[in-house]
Amino acid sequence: MATDKLRAWWAHRQGLDGSLRGTAAAEVLERTGWMRSVGGSAPFLGLFARARLDRATVDADVARLAIHELRGVRGARSR
Repeated sequence: MATDKLRAWWAHRQGLDGSLRGTAAAEVLERTGWMRSVGGSAPFLGLFARARLDRATVDADVARLAIHELRGVRGARSR
């Protein structure tokens, strides 16, 4: 398979080709899978890249429990 065709398929599977634009965060996660956060901004950037969701929309989805952040880091100790 040609490299450019494989990259296009991968981008489509991950929703990075614009096909998820305007889709709800829960649907994006359902289609593409979980997003690693480790307390960072990666989930916001991932949702923006895939569906053009802004921070306020994502925060509202978290507040109404449409999406969740599961906290936990390997090797981290609780205090």
